[in-house]
Amino acid sequence: MQTNNLNSVEQTLSVKESTAFDVQIGYRNLYLTSPIEKKIDSQKTVNEDIWLNCKGWTLTSESIRNLLYDMRIVEATEWYALCYQYPVWYEGIVKNDHSEFRIIINAASFVILTNNDETLHFILERESKLFLAACDCCE
Repeated sequence: MQTNNLNSVEQTLSVKESTAFDVQIGYRNLYLTSPIEKKIDSQKTVNEDIWLNCKGWTLTSESIRNLLYDMRIVEATEWYALCYQYPVWYEGIVKNDHSEFRIIINAASFVILTNNDETLHFILERESKLFLAACDCCE
């Protein structure tokens, strides 16, 4: 299979979406408080098919409503063992009355919530129209 260095194709893709930010994400009453921004790792070399899928992968604030209801929270070691790391993701900010997190939604069916106090990993182990690949590597 042919590989493609993302750096030679596209440096960075940033797409900000303007919308109402009261979208609940399905965990601890957290809701989206910022636009989600698409990011691409321009240094990662990937298969051409994966690159094309990553380039076309899109999420909207509305499409992530209650996203974490269907996902399983796991330890970092399990996340690392089961999930591919695609070179495309979305980032934004979520919060509730007590906490604020940066949310990272990767095309390979995982979500990371992180702040200065904790980092939480969520995975989806089945195929979904929302993601490019299930988080079921190496079982």
